[in-house]
Amino acid sequence: MYLGVLLLVVAVALGVWLWPRPEPAVSGYVVEFRLDPPGSRGRVEILEAPPGSTLEKERTIAEVPGPVQFDKAGAYRVRIRVDGREPKEVLLDVPSPGGVTIRLQ
Repeated sequence: MYLGVLLLVVAVALGVWLWPRPEPAVSGYVVEFRLDPPGSRGRVEILEAPPGSTLEKERTIAEVPGPVQFDKAGAYRVRIRVDGREPKEVLLDVPSPGGVTIRLQ
């Protein structure tokens, strides 16, 4: 009797331990950045962020093109720097489901 209960407890404990755990949820918002003309690589810097954002101003937060992670919804003013081109400042509303295309000068 005790052996059966012990085996049941071990089986349940093993099942709980081996049960797949969900991946941690990514908090925040992802915005896809594209550059026009394509083929260039750039850097995104935060100039202004909405209240409560932990993103540091005047810091590069990502390289583009590609996805950029923002921690709060709201208006951001960002600067895009591409070597050999003039920096471009953009006012961005996050979330931005369609992403954003930056036209380079």
